[in-house]
Formats: sequence, structure tokens, C-alpha cells
Amino acid sequence: TETAMFIIFGILLSVVVAFSVGAIVQFLSRMIYSFHIEKRPSYINALFGGFAITAITYFIIIKGLKGTPYYSEVKHLIEGNLAFILLIGFAFWSLISQVLISVFKVNVLKIIIGIGTFSLALAFAGNDLVNFIGVPIAAWNSYEAWQASGLAADAFSMGVLGKKVPSNVWMLLIAGAVMVVTIWTSKKAKTVIETGINLSRQGEGHEKFQPNPMSRVVVRGAMVLNTGISFLFPKKMLAFVDSKFQKPVIPLSKDKTYEMPAFDMIRASVNLIVAGILLSVGTSLKLPLSTTYVTFMVAMGTSLADRAWGRESAVYRVAGVLNVIGGWFMTALVAFVAAATVAYLINLGGIVMVGILLLVVFGLIARNSIRHTKRNKEKKEQMFELYIDDLRYLGAEIPTLHWGVNTNGDIYLMWDSINDNIHKHLAYAELYMAKIDEFVNYFNLTHQITDEDL
Repeated sequence: TETAMFIIFGILLSVVVAFSVGAIVQFLSRMIYSFHIEKRPSYINALFGGFAITAITYFIIIKGLKGTPYYSEVKHLIEGNLAFILLIGFAFWSLISQVLISVFKVNVLKIIIGIGTFSLALAFAGNDLVNFIGVPIAAWNSYEAWQASGLAADAFSMGVLGKKVPSNVWMLLIAGAVMVVTIWTSKKAKTVIETGINLSRQGEGHEKFQPNPMSRVVVRGAMVLNTGISFLFPKKMLAFVDSKFQKPVIPLSKDKTYEMPAFDMIRASVNLIVAGILLSVGTSLKLPLSTTYVTFMVAMGTSLADRAWGRESAVYRVAGVLNVIGGWFMTALVAFVAAATVAYLINLGGIVMVGILLLVVFGLIARNSIRHTKRNKEKKEQMFELYIDDLRYLGAEIPTLHWGVNTNGDIYLMWDSINDNIHKHLAYAELYMAKIDEFVNYFNLTHQITDEDL
């Protein structure tokens, strides 16, 4: 019980730390860069690149080596020379960044995002891969130890599980390959990513979650707190801070569009770097944490610090965060009860019950996959109707449209051209998003109409 409570407390603490650190780092980064990244001197990008890559190098590689068989070979080079290594690393990577910016005209933020993605992948591998394969390997090792003992199953001590479990490299490679293929091909993984991006999106838009009393209380409390804190600082300081969060207005001609990303490269870099570092530190210290919780809460902290949650959208975003966190606790509770139930049933029915439970698992997976596909198809049908309404709002001529859904759940728009035998086929999602982005971004960026008109 004590160990379980320690793990739960560690996970909760990691959520708070991830949110706070993400918000602080993003605020400081925005104060340095503002939203006018192109106007910053090149040496700022170089120093930012040097700091980011040095931090990643230290926490991912140096800290990550601890606990591995290879650390003993380089231990004498690292211990006692850490400050010197960090200083040399910062100078080296800052110089490399400056050369890339000045000579090769490379946007160093893209390099930071690429390295940050790699570092986050390593952090996930060091944590999630162990969670995924650790328990089965421990079970296999305990089975081999029981076989070698020659004792009856009820007479064999479980003390073998109290020791360090040796890992099989091939099993780790196979498990890693399974994780890569699953995440790469899973539509549900894309849905999870979409939820995180929508909650951290810069600016207004369609909100997935509806506000609830708790989110309203949180937002009102935060606004009251913000009002009180603003009285503690001089107005000139507040005006200076506000100037750093002024977003640029991009003038566009009527025949051009500008697709706005969910957030800029500064926030993307901070999301990846902070999440990767926190996960690496927690894993190296053998702290109980969840990669999903840490990554998600870092993104929420950076979006809050970046003023991505406006007066209108804050209650929706906070409701989304509360729903996600509540889902985590509900999942943990259901997993606890389900594991106890399955263990009890297997104890009663033996190998026959194992077969029955496997059939139930396969059936549940198939049912959930079918329901997920059906839900996505219904969502696309609703968005298709919204697309037609937006075309009417823009004054566009609506031809006779026909639509259908293929086996993948994708909707295709079809209409008759001059020749009835010729049809144009456009993928629904791309066409819808392009038109809506063109409409919203054009008027928002050029201020052609007021917010009331929108």
C-alpha cells in the first residue's frame, strides 16, 4: 500500500511540476523572442539553440547513460568535469547554431524541434518501453526461476521478483518495433494527438469540450487572481510584458491565403525540450511518472503562459484539461478493478478461463475499433454540413453536390462539371480545412471585418 501511494503521489506531483515548468519556460522564452521571431538578432537564436541542445545532450545522453552497462566506461570522464562539459557544450552548440544561421541561412528552431522530437522519443522509450515489456519479462524470469527450483508452485518464494530483472535485448527490440508500428498506424493515436493540439491551439476555433461548473470556477478564480497580481507591478512593466505578446498582422492580397499553425516554433521547441528533459530526469532518478501526463501538462502549461486561452475559450480549454485529467483517474481505477477481477477469474477457471478472457479481449478490441470508425464518420458528416453552410455564408454558388463515405471513413465531394461523365473528386478533410482556414485566417489577419461581423 505504501509503495502504491508513493507511485500515485509521484504521478500527481509530476503533473503539477510539468505544468509549472512548462509555463515558466514558455513565459521566459516569449519574453526573449516575442511573437516577432524574424526581428530578433541572430545571436539570440544561436544562444537559444546552444542552450537547448546542451540541455538535451546532458539530460538525455549523460543522465541517460547512468544505470546502463556502458556508464562505467565513461564514468571517469564525466564525474568531476560536469561543469566544464556543460560550458564547452554550450559554447560549441552556440557556435554551430550561429554558423548555420549566418552562413547556411538555416532556421535553427527547426533543428531544435527535430532534436527535441528525437530526445522526446528517447525519453518515451526509456519509460514507456519499460512499462510495456517490463512486467512480461519479469513474469517470464520468475517462471524460469520456478522451473529451475524444482519446487511446487505454492511452495516457491516470490523473492526472486525483489531483485533486479535482467532484460533481454531482443525482447526490447521486438517490443519497441511493436510500439512503433502501432503508434504509426493507429487512428486512435492521431485522435489523442488532435485533442492535445486543439486544447493548446493559439486563438479561437471549434472547441471539442463543453464548459462545466468546475471550469467556470477555475477561470473566474484565475481572473480574480490575475487582477490582484496586476496591482503589484508598475504599469510600465505590464505594458512591456503585453508588448511581447502582440501577435503580428500579416497583410495578404485577396488571391492568397495563409495557413496558421496551432502554435509557432518557439512553443513547439519548448514543448519538446521541457517534456524530454523532465521525462529523462524522472526516469534517471527512478521516479514514478507517466510520459503521457508529463507531455500533455507541459503543452497545457506553455499554452497558458503563451496566452493561447482567451476570455471566450478559457472555460472550454480548462474543461478539456479537467476532462482529460479525470479520464486518467477513471482509467487507473478501472484498470485496478479489472486487473483484480481477471486475476480472480483466472484463479477460479485456470487455463480455460485464460482462453475465454482472450476471446473477450479480442471482441472488445474489435468493437472499440468499429465504434471509433463509426464515430469519426459521423463527425466528418457533421463537418461536411458545416462546410456547405460556410460556403453559403461566403456567397459561393452551391452546385448540386453528391457525397459518400468510403471504407476508410473518408468523405468525398462530387459534383457534375460541364460534361456529365466527368466528376471531380476532392478529399473532404483537406478541402474543408483549406476553405475554412482561408476564410477565418484571411479576415482575422487583414482585419477586413470586425469580431462582431465574424
